[in-house]
Amino acid sequence: MKDLRYKGSCFTWRRGQSPDTLVQERLDKFLADEEWRRLFKQYEVRHYPTYKSDHSLICLEAFSHEKMERQERRFYFEALWLSREESWKVVEETWRGACELEVPGKLRLCADKLGGWAAAIFGDIKRKIRQKEKELKRVQSIFLG
Repeated sequence: MKDLRYKGSCFTWRRGQSPDTLVQERLDKFLADEEWRRLFKQYEVRHYPTYKSDHSLICLEAFSHEKMERQERRFYFEALWLSREESWKVVEETWRGACELEVPGKLRLCADKLGGWAAAIFGDIKRKIRQKEKELKRVQSIFLG
């Protein structure tokens, strides 16, 4: 078994509030054997900043080579979009304007239109989240050492 590489903080657990009592360790890990690593050549392990817990959230995303080649880019609907009334209009106009398409085609078209609309209105949400995570880690390191 081999410890998988990761991105993020080197610690996954912390205890103590002051520099005198603070203890940090990497307790949580993902391990894999040779067969798993051959099957999933591409993976990412992320350690997220601690929040309301003494353990950090760690996530593993793994892709087999075969699956990566066949898979289309997945659409993710962001709840944030509902904060803008125009999101409904984008869906309604797209759906009504695509009469000739079957439901799967309409869904793909709505996903494309919503994605373009969201990028124009909100910008790169993933990049903003990464920036906020970095900022949170920086602030945590100041207060927790």
